Amino acid sequence: MSDERVGGLCRAGSPEAARRDGLASLWPLPLFFGGLRALIVEVGAVVAIVTRRRWTVVRRAGDRRGR
Repeated sequence: MSDERVGGLCRAGSPEAARRDGLASLWPLPLFFGGLRALIVEVGAVVAIVTRRRWTVVRRAGDRRGR
């Protein structure tokens, strides 16, 4: 037998439902949704930048016509 210690999670009333404390068991959903959130923010930022540039070009074109 090994004397290596590992972290674990269990409820006081049900030790048979214990599981290892680790990246694979605790973090898949938060990592997935965090990545999805980052992707949505990046797409939104690109759309905002492109839209702002288009409006700037349209405004400048309108200023030239009015002169």
